Amino acid sequence: MRRQLEALPGVTIADAYDFGATALSTIKAPVDIRLSAEDWRLLPAAAERVTAALQKVPGLSSVSVSWDANTTEASLVLNEDKLRTLGLTPDVVLAQLPLKGAAVASMSKLPTVGAIPVRSYFSEPYRSNPATLGLLPIPLPDGSTVSLGEISTIVNQPGLSLLTTNGNRYSLDVLGYRNTAPISVLSEKSLAAAQKVLPPGVEASDKGDNAAGSDSSKRMLTGLGMGILLLFGVLAPAYGSVALALLSIIILPLSAIGAVWGLLAFNKALALPAILGIVLLFSIIIKNSILMVDFIQERRREGSGAFEAAMESIRLRYRPILMTAFGTIAGMIPIAMQRAVGLERLSPLADAAIGGLLLGTVLSLFYLPMFYVWVSEKSVSREAEHESGL
Repeated sequence: MRRQLEALPGVTIADAYDFGATALSTIKAPVDIRLSAEDWRLLPAAAERVTAALQKVPGLSSVSVSWDANTTEASLVLNEDKLRTLGLTPDVVLAQLPLKGAAVASMSKLPTVGAIPVRSYFSEPYRSNPATLGLLPIPLPDGSTVSLGEISTIVNQPGLSLLTTNGNRYSLDVLGYRNTAPISVLSEKSLAAAQKVLPPGVEASDKGDNAAGSDSSKRMLTGLGMGILLLFGVLAPAYGSVALALLSIIILPLSAIGAVWGLLAFNKALALPAILGIVLLFSIIIKNSILMVDFIQERRREGSGAFEAAMESIRLRYRPILMTAFGTIAGMIPIAMQRAVGLERLSPLADAAIGGLLLGTVLSLFYLPMFYVWVSEKSVSREAEHESGL
């Protein structure tokens, strides 16, 4: 498809890339090398050099530029020496040329709307052939006229239809697309190739999938860590015990082992979708852990021993826990199997959730009550030693 598009006459950029059942990405392209400079005139030439360098990077299927430099603009250059000889100034000449639309009247149909200027523009043949502007008569101060072509020249030069900025600097994006090459390797090689050919005054930075994914992963892990700390701060006062709060939270890193096993089993990377799957996993596992510990505490307050309360909690809570786990796993299976176009991007989420739920459910039902009994026996033994010492 890419080759067929490039063969069409007039086509200068042909980027063919995958697009499936996922949300619209905020990243312009998988590989996005952003060039920035104080002077925008430096960027088109720099973009050509970077584009040529990126086309040599193995794994990139096509390279394009965000600025369209394939347009042509006509510039009117006035001869100031002739203008001074004839007693004219550039402002006087330009005032008689409606190049951008000269306001000739105003109108307003609604009382709440201000006056709308009516502008006149050049008609044919001036619009299609700017060279005919040289025939326009320009009045002189003495009442005679002179043609515009006698006091000016028209220069055709490449122009830009788009200028973009990032902060206080002009920015241009060199976009690269891939087939199956790893995005991390492509981004590193592309940025290194771009930095080798950059002219002075132009800087390059990676703004593609790899950079955005790394930044999102750091934010996600930071938020996940803060969430665990806040959860501990809530559970410790609620249980009245730091050990019980840690007991509920200790299941989370253990269930993450199952998430990693799931990713390894399906040969998926620990990318942002996988981290989202771990967040989903943690929310389900911590709910089960809190309910288990709370139920055990309730039975302990009724006078049951630690072992009896733990066994009773398993008998009463294993069905709801299994229903929650297997219901979530059943909903994740179609995503893990990639049964629709584009689900390969979300499949790491399902793989991590499925693997983590399988292990986390076992931990919630068996190891959590066992840890509780072990902590309770340790606490009882310490109290007995303390009383015997007294």
